[in-house]
Amino acid sequence: ITPLALRVPTDNRDWPRHLHRWLLGMVAQWMGIEPMYGLTMVPLLVGKQGDGKSTFCRLLLPPELREYYTDRIDFSNRNDAERSLSRFCLINIDEFDSITRSQTAFLKHILQKTSYKQRRLYTQTVEENVRYAAFIGTTNDPTPLVDPSGSRRYLCIRTAGAIDTLSPFDYQQIYAQLR
Repeated sequence: ITPLALRVPTDNRDWPRHLHRWLLGMVAQWMGIEPMYGLTMVPLLVGKQGDGKSTFCRLLLPPELREYYTDRIDFSNRNDAERSLSRFCLINIDEFDSITRSQTAFLKHILQKTSYKQRRLYTQTVEENVRYAAFIGTTNDPTPLVDPSGSRRYLCIRTAGAIDTLSPFDYQQIYAQLR
């Protein structure tokens, strides 16, 4: 995990440890290891446009899992946003600074969910759907957090240059280590 973290140039010496912890939580959530708590920490990559932040986020999943990655989530459509919790493994809140204050409040709400309930059309039964999605975010705004009460959920990592997205990722070793 450390070589993966070191692809992101940052002055934050704790970044490898934090990334490792977050990735462990992400994989544990996929495996249903801790059904009582959702993964509430959101790494937020903060840097200049073109640093490779979004590409790095997408490359965190191996090719066989990329269909379970999205960087398009509409927090104004609450039902669709909740359905994304069980549809995707990794949700990138790309351009984090573009979500509104009310959407930020809703995001805080769904970050804590381990499942969501849904009634399908033309049925009367309510189904419970397990949450698999972990969240990560990117932004170019150097001061993206505006809600003083919700900042504990976000781990802001300032990039100090371009992220290495060209070297091959050793997915087999990364996910074996996390498992």
